[in-house]
Amino acid sequence: MSNIVVLCHRCHCAAHYGRHIRDYQNKNISGRPHNAPNEVIDAALDNYIHGQIGASECKMMMGMSKKTKIGDMSYYKRYLHERGIKKVKNNIDIIINKRGEVKEGDQVGFIEYKDGRITSTVFGVPLKAEI
Repeated sequence: MSNIVVLCHRCHCAAHYGRHIRDYQNKNISGRPHNAPNEVIDAALDNYIHGQIGASECKMMMGMSKKTKIGDMSYYKRYLHERGIKKVKNNIDIIINKRGEVKEGDQVGFIEYKDGRITSTVFGVPLKAEI
């Protein structure tokens, strides 16, 4: 009995049912942990979606690499799903690269909701409290 090894539940299932261990991963704890606390990430995504900051500043606030796409983050996808948002377009970085600045009142993108509503995002307009 010297060759008995204690296995976790996932490894035990993989050994007995013959599937790869990745089929039994816990999706809630898998992946790289966040660098920033959830409150900071929520605030950064709120400002990004409502056109107050661009993607580069949002990534910096969340401690992400410049090459990482915000749309690829599972946290971002879950954030959109919880708020009923289908698509977000934020053009702040593009406007800054072309004109050098974003003026207050400029339309910088839009938010398309799952129910079909589309709202434009305007730079410099304070965020409304969500109900």
